[in-house]
Amino acid sequence: MRFRQLVALTVWFLALSELRIELILLFQHFTWTSFLYAISTNKLAAIMLIIAPLYYARAGRPLKSSDP
Repeated sequence: MRFRQLVALTVWFLALSELRIELILLFQHFTWTSFLYAISTNKLAAIMLIIAPLYYARAGRPLKSSDP
């Protein structure tokens, strides 16, 4: 596993741990209000849950010769 993939996984797990309580409440009783509240109070964690898999997929590709 490459270092960049490890960073992506670490960020994803940290975002999940930040949203742990909200996710438990959503699984117990889902409402759109609770979903929007969880996103609005933890914007960074919600964004990281979306971006980290995309970054992980990109990190698996070999670097181009033009990349530093």
